[in-house]
Amino acid sequence: DLFSTRSQAVHPLSTLCRAGAIFGISDTAVRTALLRLTREGKIESAGRGLYRAVANSDAMRERVLRWRNVLARQRPTWSGKWILALAGPSTRVDRTTWRRTLRAMELDGLRQMDADAWVRPDNLMGGAPDLRERMRELGAAKSLLVARLDGIEPERARQWAELWDVEARQITLSDLRRRLAESATRLAGRVDDEAAAETLTLGRTAVRAILRDPLLPAEIAPGEPLRQLIEEMIQYDQLGKRVWRGWISTT
Repeated sequence: DLFSTRSQAVHPLSTLCRAGAIFGISDTAVRTALLRLTREGKIESAGRGLYRAVANSDAMRERVLRWRNVLARQRPTWSGKWILALAGPSTRVDRTTWRRTLRAMELDGLRQMDADAWVRPDNLMGGAPDLRERMRELGAAKSLLVARLDGIEPERARQWAELWDVEARQITLSDLRRRLAESATRLAGRVDDEAAAETLTLGRTAVRAILRDPLLPAEIAPGEPLRQLIEEMIQYDQLGKRVWRGWISTT
């Protein structure tokens, strides 16, 4: 998370170890994680005891950085068409690839409607081709069939629309928005360990909810709760960066 923010490009090892201590992570565990991230090409050395993120190192990291603009992925209107993802036997052969495939489908809002089939409304920019490419960037199996479905019978479409728990989603988004607002009021002007930990942890939870939102069309779920959460999180992100800049300056 620290490397995903642009508040400071280079982080000293001492700062990273101190940050780890806030969350009960030992210095040894921090050093081990840094070695692993370096081997994976996600961070690099910027000098003795200094580390920085590698630009465009990971498709998931790049997606995380774009959480502010997720609503731009939606089309203004929905035609009523759907997207189908079909997983045949070959898609499940490699367990690691299958796990990545399931994660990619979840992140793009698909829901399982049959043993081998997942669906979502075709309301995202780029349609099936772009969806297919995004999932492959996240490691989904190349054998996964992704296609647009036309002429779906109304009763089946109604059944598919019920695959998402719309009420629970609205409650979760509204609750997160409230928690962000309350936290921002409580932590205003603070740069201590507790404030640093809370802004990172709560902000991460909110960003995760934003990124995992299925971006359903208005005909299935209202978009206002997500829009309001994003607006609140943009303000909270600014607070969090101020807290962490102040906290780092005391290292």
